[in-house]
Amino acid sequence: MINTPTIKAAKFWPGSLGRHATHAVVFARMIVGKKDFGPLPFMVPIRSRVNHKPFDGIKVGDIGTKMGYNTVDNGYLEFDHYRVPRGALLQRFVSLTNKGEFELLGDPRAIYQIMVMSRM
Repeated sequence: MINTPTIKAAKFWPGSLGRHATHAVVFARMIVGKKDFGPLPFMVPIRSRVNHKPFDGIKVGDIGTKMGYNTVDNGYLEFDHYRVPRGALLQRFVSLTNKGEFELLGDPRAIYQIMVMSRM
């Protein structure tokens, strides 16, 4: 379940989110039971592909007029206890079983090194 507890946790400015996006990759803290595994990426459907309306539990829209930048569809996104399936977790480096068992796949130092090298 993804929840936006305060306005500080809302997502602001992503391109194409205000009017066009049907899905979003969202980094959210994954908490299983009482254990917090930190922020992980989830592929989350936010609008119906049939009628383009936001799903229940999703608040999404355009952020409005921007000085000199109005041609870009920047938006905001909030979640109200929005349930996502376990399969929404992007699981290249982690695994989550149906029993809620979490496993990090690979060496965290190597994963970090890959990120640093790719950004250089």
